[in-house]
Amino acid sequence: ILDPPRDMPAIPDKPTKAAAAAALKVLLRPFRGYLDDNPDLEPVLAAAALTAALRASLPTSPAIVLDGNTIGAGKGKAARALAILAVGGLPAVIPEGHNDEETEKRIAAAIMQGAPALLLDNLQRTLASTTLESILTDPIARIRKFGSLSEDVVTECRALVLLTANNASLRRDLLRRTLPVRLVVPHENPERRRFDFDPVDEARRDRGKILAAAFTIAKAWHLVRDLPDHAHIRGKTLGSFEAWADIVAGAVHWLTGSNPIDAIERRKAEDASAVAERGVITQLAQKFVGSGFTAAEAA
Repeated sequence: ILDPPRDMPAIPDKPTKAAAAAALKVLLRPFRGYLDDNPDLEPVLAAAALTAALRASLPTSPAIVLDGNTIGAGKGKAARALAILAVGGLPAVIPEGHNDEETEKRIAAAIMQGAPALLLDNLQRTLASTTLESILTDPIARIRKFGSLSEDVVTECRALVLLTANNASLRRDLLRRTLPVRLVVPHENPERRRFDFDPVDEARRDRGKILAAAFTIAKAWHLVRDLPDHAHIRGKTLGSFEAWADIVAGAVHWLTGSNPIDAIERRKAEDASAVAERGVITQLAQKFVGSGFTAAEAA
């Protein structure tokens, strides 16, 4: 169900790339304060905002991780602005539990309540959630009913999932399921900065114009994405998020020249545990060139 704001402008019948580029500026305007310190963030912020606007039309979508280098980076405001674009209101906030099991229960409860936007706010520990991993790659959530050993609750879930943290730590299975938006603030006391605007207030006030911009971008890309010149863009996909890769990542690549899927792949490559494992495997290959080895020899 699309319930657009009354002041949402009309979408052009055949928007051009120039119209889409102009719409991109409107889409990013509430987030301009973040781009001042992080100009390279434009592709991922554009993907995040476009994901928020189109989430209900996508079978699956990566979670959006607002990851700050320090407190006061503005993660919470960015997350709430994205939620307003998606659903017209604030997200359901899921506080981190005292352990992984409690966090898992809280995520499951929010899903069963049908919240259209979920925010796991200010995460402190490594996030490891089988339930979250499942709903990000499957639009049908199957959750074990509380107090039951065999009965599941089955429900559709197309919620926009948002995560905020300082120097976020995610289990490896979540890394390929998340779009990283790294907010680096080069100030000693970022919480003291002053801006002449508020992303949340602007998203709420201008939601109609911003949604129209998002739909204009999506429509313009839809009209030209089958052209041979764009085969290299559509050739880049992301397992379990094929529609998102084609519609959202494709449109962003078309307009900015950078594909947000690359940001996901870079974040996976930088994962400390993956780097350590690759190092061990490389050393084993060098030590035992052309021959097998036992576990004792490897140790």
